Amino acid sequence: MNGSQVDVPRRRSPFVTLHVDVELLEKADKLNINKSQLFRKALQLRVEHGEQALLNMMELDEVRWRVQGLKEEIRVYKTKIAELEDQLQMLLPRLKELEEQEKIYQRAQMLSEMFLILRDICVDHDFDIDSIKVAAKEVIEKIKTAMPEFDLEKHVQRLKELIL
Repeated sequence: MNGSQVDVPRRRSPFVTLHVDVELLEKADKLNINKSQLFRKALQLRVEHGEQALLNMMELDEVRWRVQGLKEEIRVYKTKIAELEDQLQMLLPRLKELEEQEKIYQRAQMLSEMFLILRDICVDHDFDIDSIKVAAKEVIEKIKTAMPEFDLEKHVQRLKELIL
């Protein structure tokens, strides 16, 4: 075998060393990308169909990944919206109840103030109905707006009995 050497093709190792940015590998790991499968598929596509086919496949995968991400984000937002709508539906009756209580409180507060003013006017005008009607015209109108059943004569009579 000294003089005639036969070249025997060396069997190549199936392992290949690639130089890839560490940050890119970390991102691929987070996305659960099978790097061996991706490389095989990309290499096969490039060899068999050319560079444009590889670029198209890469863009297709990217768009699919983005669409999936958007669908997931939409699902998360829909869930959040449903939760917020449930909370809103639970709060609306309470809001209505509190608003009604506020109206009642405001009405009572206004009537209290008007009756105090009317009392002072009644005393200042010696419980004379005609002069009270003139002096307390606006106060009486406000009271009657809130209490249509208000009877000035009866009120003045009761007030007079209590004070005198």
